Amino acid sequence: MNQPELPESVTFCGRRFSRSELELMRQIAAEFAGLGRTEIARTLYELLEWERPSGGLKNHEWRQPLERLEERGWLRLPEVRPLGPRVPRRVRLSAASAE
Repeated sequence: MNQPELPESVTFCGRRFSRSELELMRQIAAEFAGLGRTEIARTLYELLEWERPSGGLKNHEWRQPLERLEERGWLRLPEVRPLGPRVPRRVRLSAASAE
């Protein structure tokens, strides 16, 4: 599948991404398709040094630009991985924890 040409720049979540940054996003998403979306996003934003003034970003802020680029056909992300069932976890108590 051919992907459309990337724009000169695009802005997401208050951050402007240049064409070279968009090309890097496309390349990393393609080369590391075996990773999950969150891990691809974290890797990219470490490489791009993108963070809030407070020093971090939330997972959805990392993934949102990638998902928007995918919606526009500019890159392809791996499928969303299903989560296992959410059930209460059992905690084993030891003699030390009972004290």
